[in-house]
Amino acid sequence: MAADAPGPWDALARADPELRVAASAGGRVVVTDRDGAGEVFMRETDVGPYFARLVPCSAVAASLPAWFRLTDDAAPTSCLEITGDGRTVQVLNFLTVVGIPALWDEFYEKQASAAGLGFHGASASGPGVETRRAPRSLAYAVDGPDGGDNALSIDAFYRGDRTLAVITLRRGQ
Repeated sequence: MAADAPGPWDALARADPELRVAASAGGRVVVTDRDGAGEVFMRETDVGPYFARLVPCSAVAASLPAWFRLTDDAAPTSCLEITGDGRTVQVLNFLTVVGIPALWDEFYEKQASAAGLGFHGASASGPGVETRRAPRSLAYAVDGPDGGDNALSIDAFYRGDRTLAVITLRRGQ
């Protein structure tokens, strides 16, 4: 994690003094409470001078679209809700044993395609878990059924021996 140096995430940090906001690798931002608990990874593109708060993951999971489902072994870690400029962004982080790129190729791509939704994204190559050589991160955006661009994003990267999935739901864009 980077120091709390000025950057795009700075506006979110100023708007929410009860939270700690810092840059992370790969275009991600990490948000925690002031004590460092409740670590939530989010996309840097969703930061700004908005009100943010840590929320129960059950509230975010209940807001996810009907086509979307979590992996069978999903273990939610922390969640965040960001409001401002007439939009709401909800972020759910969960751990799974499903690897990269299987999380997209064998799970979420099938769900998005079955729902008739457009999507775009990619996996980044690099060393995988243990001795396997596999993509080490992925980032996909799925359009909403109403034609809204990038209504839901799925990002993932390895955390230890599991995959940390970062699900971002955008409303009111």
